Amino acid sequence: MSTFSNQKSGVRLEFDTKAAIYESNRLAGWYHAHNDAIAGRLRLAPGETLLDVGCGTGYLIRQALAMHPLASAIGVDLSPEMVRAATDAAAGTTDGRAQFYCADWELPAGAVMEALTRRRVSQAVCASTLHYFDDPVSALRRIREMLTRDGALYLLERRRERSVMTQAWDLAHRHVLRDNVRFYDTAALLGMIRDAGFAQAEIVETIRKFFWNNKISTNLSIIRAIK
Repeated sequence: MSTFSNQKSGVRLEFDTKAAIYESNRLAGWYHAHNDAIAGRLRLAPGETLLDVGCGTGYLIRQALAMHPLASAIGVDLSPEMVRAATDAAAGTTDGRAQFYCADWELPAGAVMEALTRRRVSQAVCASTLHYFDDPVSALRRIREMLTRDGALYLLERRRERSVMTQAWDLAHRHVLRDNVRFYDTAALLGMIRDAGFAQAEIVETIRKFFWNNKISTNLSIIRAIK
């Protein structure tokens, strides 16, 4: 298991406590819908591998491998309890084609990198995880380095535009909680992808959800980036 930075210990604890109910709480259906939208866009040929950075309980990986029975997957997550839940859930459904690692993607993780270098990683996913990275460009660059030529990354992130809720959360993290969690607008997201060295990127789907009697909403985008 990797050593976590002090800055991320709170994030790890937060998701450790959520792991047991992550796929059954009141927001689970919303998260599943996001992952289903990404999984339906993945194209994995026999022998290819999917990388999921911030895999949580592995729901997306299970969905992807059910649709691509000759492919494999590697999931990485900061939370040991999430990784434990993902491993348990995949045990009876993926025929050993899914591996999960507890690691901070921003820190050297020998076992993860060694496993990835032995695979043909043609597709990667980073869903609702980028805002936790201290250095998003570096994290994206590492994902790009793992991909085969013309490989694709699917990035799901909240967008600050047209969402007072997301803007408020961003301000709270910056000025109240004073941690490293940040939310970005579309231009910033596309700029970080470009700075990480991807050849092209496009928004392939926008998801909007309303809360509190349709008065407050959150915006999310699925962005496909090609190596």
